[in-house]
Amino acid sequence: SSSLFIKQSNDENLIPIEEIDVSDMITPNLESMQNHSHGKGYYGEQMVYRYLQKKYSSKPGVSVKWLNQDDESHFPHDIELIKDKKQYYIEVKSTEINDNHMFQLSFSQIAAILEHNTYYSIYRVYINAKKLCVLNNIRQRLNKEELSCTMTINIR
Repeated sequence: SSSLFIKQSNDENLIPIEEIDVSDMITPNLESMQNHSHGKGYYGEQMVYRYLQKKYSSKPGVSVKWLNQDDESHFPHDIELIKDKKQYYIEVKSTEINDNHMFQLSFSQIAAILEHNTYYSIYRVYINAKKLCVLNNIRQRLNKEELSCTMTINIR
């Protein structure tokens, strides 16, 4: 079991990046996940959806909608959360490797981060470790160097 070392900024306006243990929740059987057509992305989304349902189950006026539950929606986010009459957009990035902290973003996901700013979060799911890492205020965290971007040249 590994723990993340996350560089936190001194900005008191930014809530520290959360690492959440979800081992008490139902998690997928990894063998069936690998043989299933949906794969790890689907199961990561399922873990986040269940986590959010549990977290907000007793809160009136909160709704959680999993956009890819039946079919891939092709939206730049996987889950929509309505809380305090505000809509939040959640993208889920899943990995089976506990120390894999890198993931790809599509152009539409980058555009959504810039457009929705504080209302767009990425939940990094570490399936084997049964942990979630919540990345919110992404634009500000990039500016404060808590997060960084890399580019890959795709040679065809």
